[in-house]
Amino acid sequence: VIDIRLVAAFNRSNPRGQGVFPVAILTTRTAAGEPLDFDARTVAPSTVRFGPGGTAAERNRFVDGDRDGDLDLLLYFRRNRTGLVCGDTVASLTGETFTGRSIEGSDSFRNVGRGCL
Repeated sequence: VIDIRLVAAFNRSNPRGQGVFPVAILTTRTAAGEPLDFDARTVAPSTVRFGPGGTAAERNRFVDGDRDGDLDLLLYFRRNRTGLVCGDTVASLTGETFTGRSIEGSDSFRNVGRGCL
């Protein structure tokens, strides 16, 4: 599971912006109290690529972004390198775990900013 702009409630972004695009890979559980279904700590951050441009993260850190008690992988991608353009409504990422298992995910977002409305 990925979450675009974990820090914003409505997944808004301006692809023309100069900052970074935060994207979280969430640790998920099958059900409350059950073993982890996916542990974001197993993802090799250097393998993660985001957006049509296939850009690598500039930096990353582990945080409990969704406040469920598990650590999630938060990655920061330079906006102008993602390949996202006005009109895009879904962004995807790919990567691998440290054991070589492929991962992929996507999330929807809304373009905001001058020229994107």
